[in-house]
Amino acid sequence: MKSTKGNFFFLFSVIVITLFFFKTNAWPLSQYERESSLILNKANRFFIILEKKDYKDVWVLLTKQSKNIIINDVCKAIRKTAKKCNLNLIKSSFREGKGLARDYWDSYLRYFNPDIILKQSVWSIRYIHKSQAEISIKYKKAPNPVYLIMKKENGSWKVGLAESFFKH
Repeated sequence: MKSTKGNFFFLFSVIVITLFFFKTNAWPLSQYERESSLILNKANRFFIILEKKDYKDVWVLLTKQSKNIIINDVCKAIRKTAKKCNLNLIKSSFREGKGLARDYWDSYLRYFNPDIILKQSVWSIRYIHKSQAEISIKYKKAPNPVYLIMKKENGSWKVGLAESFFKH
């Protein structure tokens, strides 16, 4: 049986560690709620826009890293047949949401149904840090959730689609 002194020390340690964590890593509740709302709304908006096939706006909501991964993947695919890839043309296509971008996202949507995320899943914030957050998305028929990475770039939350779901 532990002594009362040992129990007090354990409880005191837990309280000190908890207070230290919240003081150094967490935001005040109202700011946390505000950031949570911004993050969840931005992710939700991304999947709605993707479903509507508004590919120009889809591109705007992606992180720089996701954009680079997608552009490099498209360029690799082009090189398999054409041997030459024009990065500026690919970037322009994705910025405008036309041509290669339309083909890319239409193909993506053949294998991914945004309704699964939007209407058949439960979302929750897994964590929020200063420049990165993660959303837990649990599909009603799946045993485990998937995690969507969100990154803050230039003061705005962006969707880390490739960082979350592509193998690189």
